[in-house]
Amino acid sequence: MKWRNFSLKLCASLACLMPVLSPLEAVLAGIKVTGRAATSVSAPNDAFAAAYNPAASVLVPDRIDNGISWVHFNQELNVEDNESILNIIFPDNQLNGTRNAAKTADVYVPEFGVVKHFCRDICGCPIDFVAGLTVYNRYYLKTTYGRNIPLFGTSPVGVEYLMETVAPNFAVRLSRMHSIGLALNINVQRVKVNGIENFANPLFSSSPENATNKGYNWSTGFGVTLGYLFTPWDNFRIGLSWTPKTHMRRFHKYKGFLADRGKFDNPMRFQAGISWDPWDCLTLAADYEYIRWRDIPHLRNPLLPNLFVSELGDPDGAGFGWNNQHYYRFGVEYHYNKCWDFRAGYRHSKSPIPPSQAAINLLTMEACEDVLTLGTTYHVNPCNELTILYAYGFSHTIHGKNSIPSVPIPFPPFPNPVNVFGGGEANIKQSLQVLGLSYGRRF
Repeated sequence: MKWRNFSLKLCASLACLMPVLSPLEAVLAGIKVTGRAATSVSAPNDAFAAAYNPAASVLVPDRIDNGISWVHFNQELNVEDNESILNIIFPDNQLNGTRNAAKTADVYVPEFGVVKHFCRDICGCPIDFVAGLTVYNRYYLKTTYGRNIPLFGTSPVGVEYLMETVAPNFAVRLSRMHSIGLALNINVQRVKVNGIENFANPLFSSSPENATNKGYNWSTGFGVTLGYLFTPWDNFRIGLSWTPKTHMRRFHKYKGFLADRGKFDNPMRFQAGISWDPWDCLTLAADYEYIRWRDIPHLRNPLLPNLFVSELGDPDGAGFGWNNQHYYRFGVEYHYNKCWDFRAGYRHSKSPIPPSQAAINLLTMEACEDVLTLGTTYHVNPCNELTILYAYGFSHTIHGKNSIPSVPIPFPPFPNPVNVFGGGEANIKQSLQVLGLSYGRRF
């Protein structure tokens, strides 16, 4: 037990010291490559190659990358036409209207990555072997409301979830055309849920004492990412990577809220990328990524009818009702001269939240769909460089459709069931901005 606790704290400490924040999956994992929308599966340019495709590390020279980013969220909840009895009981805190869902709007995050090549002669054949370490944020979401929502509870509502990955990684160039890679993912999760006291009772929860306001709860798990890089020509590359579903320890403090008794595994993800250098000074790249969120019960299960036929925390307990997600990323990089590089990129992904689940997802706010990125690198000398990044996630609103239940339920002290939820629609809106600065050094 002591060793397990020490291991968890060690991994958590590493993750907190050297994370790469990604408010939305793969938006920001390495400041330099994010300048072209993180199109890194087949065309990496920094020490974070293994976060996308471990095999692509063979294309990265020996280097170390350090930096820091400022991330600013704009998140907003708007409720319309709600007729809950609670609007009468609490006239000064009605559900209808607009609320800020990002009271804590700013995050400042450092980053770190390193890559080193080792040439080995095996049976007279030179082999390019690459080892590295990447520490990055696999998933991140945070909602913070300034006050309670009477429909949910008596304290300010909020959810924070992050998953950091510490990944020693290895790659081998088997021939001029073929390379393979492996990343060993040490995953650390942290979750906190506040402000849902109204559901922390035997009517709704299988474990009412483990549903809300329990502080941070940590979880760990170990997985892998497999990568392949095909280089038929020097200026053309195809990359593939696959991260199978990773089993994580349960969040016991929230087993009365998270479906399947606090089980929150890391879903399977698949990535593919293609890149082409029409000239030595220009790189064009495109990536595709697929995440199977519906492997995770609490993300798959919808709010209705699960809220009334199962208890929170059960395998079929109500969840966020997410869909699987497809990401499309496009990037361009231009080497102006020996001193300057310029990048631009665009990423699109339909939000995993369907309109019918907008109300419950006031806890997640994963609404942003389109992100534009810009970046530039100044080469101080052949070994040292400085990179600046700016990214803008365009504002997007998910308009609820039959999102708030209108079902009478028992509500003491009223003798008969009343319409506590009140119907109407919840609309959630999100945008974001990122400003990053990094220092890279070749060695």
